[in-house]
Amino acid sequence: MLELLPLVFAAPNDALARAEAVLHTDPPPLHASVAHQVIGIWQRDWGDLRLALDHLRRARTLAARADSAEREADVLATLGVALVHAGRTRQGLAAFERGIERGTGHTRARVRYRRAYSWWVLGHHREALDDLRRAITVLRQADDVIWTARALTLRATVHLALGAVDRADADFTAAEALWDTTGQEHDKADAVESRGSPRSARGTYRRRCGCWTRPRSGTPSWVRPPSCWTSGAARC
Repeated sequence: MLELLPLVFAAPNDALARAEAVLHTDPPPLHASVAHQVIGIWQRDWGDLRLALDHLRRARTLAARADSAEREADVLATLGVALVHAGRTRQGLAAFERGIERGTGHTRARVRYRRAYSWWVLGHHREALDDLRRAITVLRQADDVIWTARALTLRATVHLALGAVDRADADFTAAEALWDTTGQEHDKADAVESRGSPRSARGTYRRRCGCWTRPRSGTPSWVRPPSCWTSGAARC
């Protein structure tokens, strides 16, 4: 069942169909939790955010019924992202806190990654980097290629927002190398596309004789987040 979670980003409609099929078989709570989470992710990123929240709350309830703290933590992280996107920031951050409390090790690292994404959305770049630093260490130790690549891609984007062009370029390059070993073509395309941002930024830097300016929002004008994130698909 857990294989449906990465599939929702590699082949979204296939993952959705398979998750819906699972729910028609009267599955045990653990399997039903995964299915509802997959549907919730699909609805969050490509459908109706209201339906997404409904499915993700069901996924959390079912994870608790299955007495799986790790499953519950993972769902709470996905729910946190959806709540932030829905403008319910306080509830979203509370979901992340609960997820970090419930999860351990590898799961907790994935919760931190998703909270870092939300910190970035909210403009809290230093907090995002702190969560990513902790998450990437554990994800690498666990040899989790997909989540490490996601975290590196996000960290590169945060570095760009802070003007750390060389660090961003290094993280985008490392992420792209990892994506080459997976079947996550959507994620790989985002990393490849995003690698152009540091190069463009570096050219801007040079053209301006060693300086670049920030707009009043605090983010350099040449920073353009990966298209999947601006449309809501946070790979979370």
